[in-house]
Amino acid sequence: MSQFTEFLEKTAPQKLKTTTEVLKIRIRLTACIQNLKERVELIEIQQREIQQTQEALKKHKEEMKRNEMFTVEVDVVYKVKGSIRGGIGVLFYEGATSCTVCEENCHYPGCTWARSPESCEVMKDGCCTSCTRKCPVSDHVKENWIYVTKTRKVQKNLKDVKNNYERGKAGCEETTSLLGTLEKRMEKLQKDKDQLLEKSFELIVKLDQIALNVDSLSTHVHLDFLIEKMKEKGDAEKVQKLEEMKSREDEGTRAALQYRFGKLSVM
Repeated sequence: MSQFTEFLEKTAPQKLKTTTEVLKIRIRLTACIQNLKERVELIEIQQREIQQTQEALKKHKEEMKRNEMFTVEVDVVYKVKGSIRGGIGVLFYEGATSCTVCEENCHYPGCTWARSPESCEVMKDGCCTSCTRKCPVSDHVKENWIYVTKTRKVQKNLKDVKNNYERGKAGCEETTSLLGTLEKRMEKLQKDKDQLLEKSFELIVKLDQIALNVDSLSTHVHLDFLIEKMKEKGDAEKVQKLEEMKSREDEGTRAALQYRFGKLSVM
């Protein structure tokens, strides 16, 4: 706590007008980055499900040819509502702004003073700047819960797999093997993931540029995650940029991060 206090004491004062304008932008950018991070993590789980299905189909190819009801076990992703610490005070309402259509967390952590989605800073011109579909305010709630991604073991047979991944294919499409369909789905997910990572990088650089001449906590929160993902992509240039940003962390920033996330928990 003393380190956190020292960090606040060292933070240079800013003009109120500049601080207010930049703060609104920072809040939106930070919320978008967090939302993108969660969407990347969801895609990675979906990719693991497809990979497990591919491996099972290859391993049990002959059995499944003879018996379409032969089952294999895979991890299936789903979402639940997880309770968070929150409450209503005189000047604050600690909770999360979430989209019930996209089933995504649009502003968490950090949504403390808005008592309703309409008042949340991620809303602009009546729509959300964070969730996938940029849904209207009316599709959002401000509650003491967030969407949590989980997986469960599910037994699937060949018919289940076909229904899941070949549903909606047009009759005029060229017939492809189920493994081919899975591979195309995997490629689509990877493309989506790469786009989300690129968007995250752009936003975190922009956020760093408007950090009011101090190291922004909201920037450093996501650096480790993004550095890891850019290393996986093999993008050395972006890794170097992100690591340069991370190298500016001081003891005060790290202490503030520990204090901030030590208070957050999903029950």
